[in-house]
Amino acid sequence: MRNSIREIIKKREEKAAIGDEESFGGDYLGLVLKARHDSNDEKRISVDEMVDECKTIYFAGHETTNTVLAWTVFFWHSTLIVKRKQERRQNPNPGGIAKLKTVSTIINESLRLYPPVVSIERKVNREVRLEKLIVPANVEVAFPTLAIQHEPEFWGQDVQLFKPDRFVQGVAKATNNSIAAFLPFATGP
Repeated sequence: MRNSIREIIKKREEKAAIGDEESFGGDYLGLVLKARHDSNDEKRISVDEMVDECKTIYFAGHETTNTVLAWTVFFWHSTLIVKRKQERRQNPNPGGIAKLKTVSTIINESLRLYPPVVSIERKVNREVRLEKLIVPANVEVAFPTLAIQHEPEFWGQDVQLFKPDRFVQGVAKATNNSIAAFLPFATGP
């Protein structure tokens, strides 16, 4: 894989060297290449760092997407297919796919039961108060996504069951107005 990525990098650099209009490109690889060729020595990254960055993005995206799709398909059983057939008659366009309630509820419930990201880590930049808890600056905090999304306080006593209808009225209703209890891909920085 390392050699394949290096070859892609080499081709992109050659393209930029002959004055191609797009230079390094506007995609993620282009951003990494710009960092590789930064005029400031302190900001410049090595080829190995570039390769590692590309591998991380590829594997993170591949594994999370694969996990979501695998669990969604696993939970897709005959009683839900009937509902989906009813929705299909609506002939959705790409913008209308999000309006397919059954599809959305199945995906959300799959993400709740088996989130692709099982914990989220953040560094606290300044002292923060969380109710009775004071978190000092420069502390790393881990949020156990899997535990939060299996917490009966938010999801009810049937928390371990696959029930896509939890999400029929949206995430706020599904979590008893604790929308931070549903964070399969985190909630931001």
